[in-house]
Amino acid sequence: MKLPLRTITILVCTAVAAVFLYQVYWLCKLYQTRKQEITDYIIESLRITDYNEMVIRIANMSESGSKHGEISYATGYKLNGDSQFVSAGTVTTIREKGHDAIILKDENLTDTITIQRNTQKGKRHMHINVHSYPTEEKPQNKALISGGEGLFGSIAEDKKSANDLTLMMQQGIHDGIDLFMEPDAEVFDSMLTIRLMRHHINIPHRLEQLHFYMQTSDSPDTITIDTLKVISTSHYTPSSKAIHYDYQYTTSQHSIYRLWTEPVDTSVLKSLKGIIAISIFNIFILIFTFWYLIHTLLKQKSLDEMKTDFTHNITHELKTPISVAYAANDALLNFKKWEDSKAREKYLKVAQHQLKRLESMVEQILALSADSSKIYTLNKETAIIKDIVESVIDTHRQKSMSPMTISAVSIPATMTVCADRNQLAQMLSTLLDNAIKYSPQEVSILFNAQSTTDGTVSISIQDHGTGISPEHQKHIFEKFYRVPNGNLHNVKGYGLGLYYVSTMMRLHGGTVSVLSSPGKGSTFTLKFPPAPNSNQFRTPLCFIGTMTTLISVIP
Repeated sequence: MKLPLRTITILVCTAVAAVFLYQVYWLCKLYQTRKQEITDYIIESLRITDYNEMVIRIANMSESGSKHGEISYATGYKLNGDSQFVSAGTVTTIREKGHDAIILKDENLTDTITIQRNTQKGKRHMHINVHSYPTEEKPQNKALISGGEGLFGSIAEDKKSANDLTLMMQQGIHDGIDLFMEPDAEVFDSMLTIRLMRHHINIPHRLEQLHFYMQTSDSPDTITIDTLKVISTSHYTPSSKAIHYDYQYTTSQHSIYRLWTEPVDTSVLKSLKGIIAISIFNIFILIFTFWYLIHTLLKQKSLDEMKTDFTHNITHELKTPISVAYAANDALLNFKKWEDSKAREKYLKVAQHQLKRLESMVEQILALSADSSKIYTLNKETAIIKDIVESVIDTHRQKSMSPMTISAVSIPATMTVCADRNQLAQMLSTLLDNAIKYSPQEVSILFNAQSTTDGTVSISIQDHGTGISPEHQKHIFEKFYRVPNGNLHNVKGYGLGLYYVSTMMRLHGGTVSVLSSPGKGSTFTLKFPPAPNSNQFRTPLCFIGTMTTLISVIP
């Protein structure tokens, strides 16, 4: 069962839309994933760079040859109300010659105990200083250790919790090292830039080393920000759309690195430009393929409809002259009209006219077949234009049942053209027949012929009929094409006459053109190229009328 063209079109458009939407969805998901990967990599790069910077400081202290002491870090956990393990606090211990420090931290308070030892005059002295202040940590809802199948799950089963624990240990060691040597923000920025560029994240940025502390006064406590260091990429200033990444490098939230960059959207698009280009190319190929499919289906449907109309029209057109000729012949045979010389002549002329009409139709159909086979034979000769035009006019006047005005002006009796005489007469007859058909009121038709100095000959037929609109003029010479007129079929035809004229003119090496305005009429012009040796009255090619020329038709 064949599907209607409308259903096929809807299905094809739906398929294209579905593929397009899926491609867009896939690209959006890929974009979001890539964007998140770059963001996560920047954050992780801050942590790893801080670790590397800390290692460099330790190496520098080791190379100095002095004994700086030792640092230890410990952390503990407890159960919260959700039966999950959370941090219960940290202990950082710093030991050096003549000085010890212990930093005890939990979720509420941070206690610092410093012990200074020295010996004077053989006596040992110790000075102990205890300082306590609020931890000022933001509430943490996440569990540092999450349960697996049992209450005491393993950290290894939760990668995020393991990363949190690693970060806490790194921050605790950081606290101790910072007592001996301050962080080097310039080294940090240099190492961070190299690490980002290795991952093809080449974006301008600004690095800030900030310290937060509480400032107490008569008013409620306020947080003051102290900028320790600012390092920027050359000529870079964060715009209003810039975003920042904060990295807390100590156990408290007092000291952070803040990295300012522009949104990573541009970097994401650059990394995906190859995939996006291929996807867009595939979409265009798909759309073009489906469009070509629909276009082909529409052409096939249109061709099928034209062939069906052609079959119906040509059947009726062929049947009419056959019926009229048969009736005339029947009158001569069965009603003894052959005994009356005037009646016999009348019926014989009717039969002859209908046979000529039938011959004309067959010629046009043969021209159509010739175009399909790419071969047609022309018998070119030197033909007098005025004689052929007058013959065509007389034939149409004789068969016309209504008065008409058909005249030929400005056609010299000596003007000739190198063409197939029969085909030229048939072309002029076809154009004249159309002019008569599409002249609904009084028929007024004018023949004209002109020649130029180079030997080009033009023959035109002008009428004052209904005319042809511009949008249809470019199609009227196509096979089976008829100017649409709604559901009205008051003009007989099968859409092959003008196509036949166009085909014959191509075979002659000439052209056919039309000038027309709706309601004002049309002018069809046949333009023949100069004949070989056109300065002579009769050319070698056109003098011998029986000469046959084989010409390939170029559709």
